[in-house]
Amino acid sequence: MFQQPTYQAPVPTSWDLERVLRLARRPSVDLESARAQALVELMTGRLRRKDRRHDGTDCGCRALGRPCVDTLLPAQAWGLWEAPLAGGLFGAVRAGAGKTLMDVLVATVMPGRVVVLLVPPKLVEQLVGDYLAAREHFVVPSFVVGGTTISGPSPQTVHVVPYSILSRPEATVLLIELNPDGVVADEMHRLRYPEAVGTGRFIDLFLRRQDAWFCGWSGTPTAKGLADFHHLLALALGEGSPLPIDPREAVKWGAAVDPAEWQAPAGALRHLMEATGTADARSAVRVRLAETRGVVMALNARTCAASVVLRERRPPPVPAGLAATIREVRRTWTRPDGEELVDALQVSRCLRELSCGFYYRWRFIGDPLLELVEEWFAARRAWGAELRAKLSRRIPHLDSPHLCAVAAERARRGEPSTEKAPAWRSATWARWAAVKDLVPHEKEAVWVDDWLARDAADWAAEEPGVVWFTHDAFGTRLGELTGLKVYQGNAGDEAALRAEDGRRSVVLSLRAYGTGFDGLQWAFSRALMSCPVASGDAWEQGICRLFRIGQEADEVIYEVPRHTPEAAQAVDRATARAKYVEGVTSGHQALLAAGVEWRLDPAAARAGEDDPEELAA
Repeated sequence: MFQQPTYQAPVPTSWDLERVLRLARRPSVDLESARAQALVELMTGRLRRKDRRHDGTDCGCRALGRPCVDTLLPAQAWGLWEAPLAGGLFGAVRAGAGKTLMDVLVATVMPGRVVVLLVPPKLVEQLVGDYLAAREHFVVPSFVVGGTTISGPSPQTVHVVPYSILSRPEATVLLIELNPDGVVADEMHRLRYPEAVGTGRFIDLFLRRQDAWFCGWSGTPTAKGLADFHHLLALALGEGSPLPIDPREAVKWGAAVDPAEWQAPAGALRHLMEATGTADARSAVRVRLAETRGVVMALNARTCAASVVLRERRPPPVPAGLAATIREVRRTWTRPDGEELVDALQVSRCLRELSCGFYYRWRFIGDPLLELVEEWFAARRAWGAELRAKLSRRIPHLDSPHLCAVAAERARRGEPSTEKAPAWRSATWARWAAVKDLVPHEKEAVWVDDWLARDAADWAAEEPGVVWFTHDAFGTRLGELTGLKVYQGNAGDEAALRAEDGRRSVVLSLRAYGTGFDGLQWAFSRALMSCPVASGDAWEQGICRLFRIGQEADEVIYEVPRHTPEAAQAVDRATARAKYVEGVTSGHQALLAAGVEWRLDPAAARAGEDDPEELAA
């Protein structure tokens, strides 16, 4: 059905816009230029160990099982040069372009002695190996990992903190107690959402230590809009940020820049367009970012010589029973088990699951009374609303759901409130506490038809490759059908995955291994995105697990099913978001650079799509 366009007000003028217009501009750095090569020689010479020969004869890299790296890449040299000049760094650095070595070295060029390095938990082991290899050639700081100190020749000390630890209840004052002079964030897109517990604790440190510096980088710094990263630029560069500092202004700019069906007029952003010589607001933001000191735009860095091919995987037709189920959910907004879906988001989620052959539901154990289940839901909603409001204040010892529940229980029992053990008089906790344990439940997957999982199993048997999955239930079923180990990021999975030699296919969770993991490119050059996702950055990161330095194949082939409207629309949405990212960051997105081989057949309607007669009615 056609929708009338929603009116968007033009972007107004503001203090933030006037500040950005006054910022000094420097030419964006060409990583292939003589200037870039001069920076490589300068920063490599400045950071190298002087007590080492650098011809590979006296280092221990081979014994560590690591490639010998004794020269910086252009993006690394550029970032390490500009970070101290700008007082921080925001790096849009492509996956595989050398972010880990920047993790190791940036503390040595910034002021202060104590630094916190935030990393994805699954990368800690890889980071330690890369650190030991870097120590063979560069003057590196000491690293503290899991309570163990690894000594380096530089006087700085870097505390490695996985993002998962930062979100735990016991870490409520972890950063405050470490009191670092600066914070480094690898994969900084994990700090996109200020309302998240770990991100709130990260931001709270800078509210308390306004002299602390911040350096962060990611291959996917933005996904949906300027609100993803404007706060990270503000923390890195302060009033030198090329984006609004005020989140309300970031939303107003985003209305004219972010991917949307109906965008706002540029309004006052025309001044930025004139200053940058661009024809639209998105391009103006891109140029302003690229010409700002302290912003490293290295998403165009060539990471391997291979080309990327996006190829449609045509599975067998959707079984008739499943196709009828999908049509019924679209028509009635009712899940196959009879649960009414309350909003479009729930409907979309259910249809994406059914496109893979199953759906998730809550199973209530012990057949509880309907009235009890209804009270359970009502009390849960009320507690959740009050909890969100409380968490927005980011109070130490009251900045996670668990800590708030503990504090509310203290108050309910009449226990005294202390600084480290507060008692919170919640208006909804008593009601929720009375019923929360009375309705035992679990999430279960209900399979309607596993035809798509069987097709993915056939793909895995054809020749070795990577099968990516996004739903745990789908990955589990694949493991049952293929007999292959399913890698979901559990203990011991990373070591086992590194031992895979490419002689058989691997089944990998996109959530667990789609970001940061290095090494798959040595063993595989083909992959199946078994359940398409709508996230442009998930595609970018996933493709770059194989399309990176070390890939020796001429082509990296990603196959993707487009068998239902939901599956096809997921790829289309991801493509639209990739166009936004490319438009703002000037970085070539792998999803857009790929050669596309869709086997289009306009005469044949996709199985599961609504009948023409139903649409006409």
